[in-house]
Amino acid sequence: MTKTKPKPEVSTVADRIIQALEMLDAAFAKGGMEEVEKQFRVTRVKKPPITPEDVVRIRKKQLGATQELFASLLGVPVGTVRAWERGTEVLSAMAEKFLNEMRYNGDYWKQRVQAVTAKRGR
Repeated sequence: MTKTKPKPEVSTVADRIIQALEMLDAAFAKGGMEEVEKQFRVTRVKKPPITPEDVVRIRKKQLGATQELFASLLGVPVGTVRAWERGTEVLSAMAEKFLNEMRYNGDYWKQRVQAVTAKRGR
């Protein structure tokens, strides 16, 4: 009979995190998200929808971008940005995700805007 090595006790926070990630990985490999939800508490967080005022605030106050530059960053026509800001067009799911990224990581995106603006000589 072969003796199996007992698992060492988890002592540090880092060890506990690694152990939890290994358990999560094993659960996912076993049965996907369904198995993960059986073994772990899963909390889904719904971000609040982005309002026309949010679009303006993100563009102007957070990023300091013109409508044209903002549209260029998002890969949409300027008219689409105007429509979002007026509330006459609903953001696509992808645009909403991108604006949430800009909302929560504003410093990074502000640096991107400043870099583009500097290249253009504005």
